[in-house]
Amino acid sequence: MRYLIFSDIHDNEAAFHRILQEAERRGIDRCLCLGDVGRTAALLKQVQAQEISCTFGNWEVSLLQHLGSELQAWVGSWPGVIQEGDAVFCHATPDMPSEASTTRDAYLYMQRTGVRWRQIFPFLDQDDEARWSALAALEQRSARVAFHGHTHVQLAWAWQPDAAGHMKLRPVKQMRMELLAGTEDAPSRYLIGVGSIGQPEDGPTPRYVLYDDVAGTVELCGLG
Repeated sequence: MRYLIFSDIHDNEAAFHRILQEAERRGIDRCLCLGDVGRTAALLKQVQAQEISCTFGNWEVSLLQHLGSELQAWVGSWPGVIQEGDAVFCHATPDMPSEASTTRDAYLYMQRTGVRWRQIFPFLDQDDEARWSALAALEQRSARVAFHGHTHVQLAWAWQPDAAGHMKLRPVKQMRMELLAGTEDAPSRYLIGVGSIGQPEDGPTPRYVLYDDVAGTVELCGLG
């Protein structure tokens, strides 16, 4: 299956329409949105009408109680993590508390415990400890790759051996990756920030990712 993965629309309706056009142009099998859609009911209804699977982000949790009952029920059911085969999809990290498995659960969990936002939604491009926790979550799930949003930066990390054969987590510079190389030198785990289509912070270009689970490839893309 060929996936188009995007995140962080942040009420940018024009960017959302562009990503739908891109999916059609590329003949994508499935689109996934990794949260932070926006504050407007109109945009949420458009996402719902397209039957796009979504994981919740911090915006969904913070705005849940302000939505109408129908949208609240739908957005409240979004999962924190989706796993399909070797891949997991999430807003900030696959290392989500078990008590926060849906948007509504996360809202209630935060109200009950007073846990801080950044504990649930860390920035993997800035937080080394959070990257290690995300990597451990992949190991627990027997997954090879995690796709995440939240950072508004398109950036991949790979768990791979260095020249001395020691495993290290390091940034990946390639725009296209072969995940299923099957050699001793190949990375065994990946963390891939898909960037933002609505508010990119790594330049003016809206960012997204293409993932082919059969070919085992990931391509970091932008809307030119």
